[in-house]
Amino acid sequence: MKARLLALVARTPGLGYLFAWLLVVRTLRAVGMTFAGAVTIANRNSELNALLRATSFTGAATLFLSVHTGATGDNGANELAGTTRQSITFAAAASAAAASSNGQTFASMPAATTTDLGLWSASTGGTFQGGGALTASKTTASGDTLAFATGAVTVTFA
Repeated sequence: MKARLLALVARTPGLGYLFAWLLVVRTLRAVGMTFAGAVTIANRNSELNALLRATSFTGAATLFLSVHTGATGDNGANELAGTTRQSITFAAAASAAAASSNGQTFASMPAATTTDLGLWSASTGGTFQGGGALTASKTTASGDTLAFATGAVTVTFA
């Protein structure tokens, strides 16, 4: 039976993913996820002061991506329990947008619907830097992996 399924997969485009899903834990690829960068009030004030008053502004040295089941607000609310923040880096901004320059993988997700992403200064604790809603929410079953490819997370300012 397995040999017949493998032969079917080899001949049928698109069934490779289905077959892998049946044999291995399902991985959801979140491609093209953009969230409007709702930067915290403290960061907005610092940025305005840097722009308008020639004061210095230094962002967090490292950033970590978090997944949320609701709006993050100004403090990182609704972070999904049971997940580990993932390191994220960004390419230089252009046209008021910056795309991730590495991928993030959230393994062993709980059953949940992720609606928002957040940026933090540390993998645990730390300072919430900002966040926003995904262009499309992602629902995971218990044990799923939620993966963001390089360039899939884009932060924009409206």
